[in-house]
Amino acid sequence: EIRLLGHRILSVHVKDSGNTLGGSHLGDGRLDLRACIAALDGIEYRGWLVLETPGGDDDALRRDLAVVRQYSN
Repeated sequence: EIRLLGHRILSVHVKDSGNTLGGSHLGDGRLDLRACIAALDGIEYRGWLVLETPGGDDDALRRDLAVVRQYSN
């Protein structure tokens, strides 16, 4: 879908789903973040990635941000 929508994508909301561990962290569920980031790079997306992270949980924010950075340039 990312490649299909291409330049029409104005912002990206990033969250994982189907977490088998009951958590809400990126990388714990079904999201193939590596493929999503590669597709966003392929369409030359340069907008924001909005992370869905529990409010007030700085450790969760740092963890999710580290996961995104792992796959980003």
